[in-house]
Amino acid sequence: MKIGIITIHYSFITRNYGSLMQLYAMQQVLEGMSVQSALIKQLPRPLPVPPPPTTRQKLAYYCRHPWNLLARCARSLKPERKAPRTAPSFESFIEQ
Repeated sequence: MKIGIITIHYSFITRNYGSLMQLYAMQQVLEGMSVQSALIKQLPRPLPVPPPPTTRQKLAYYCRHPWNLLARCARSLKPERKAPRTAPSFESFIEQ
């Protein structure tokens, strides 16, 4: 007998180890019952991306919020941080 596991998890997007472990546990239980299982991924529909603001819209915003303009200028003067430490590869966890 074959069973498809339909799950609304986003472990492949958000790197959620708990969600992936739950899926693995379900597959192991089904395997212990001599049932073949397969994952049926159900991903959300992507949200529409709004168009970027025009120069006129940006100017109007910063005229209404001058402190935000100053804060943005101050952030641009900060030195860039070093590259963040990389976490262990999630892909190697999935393969195991």
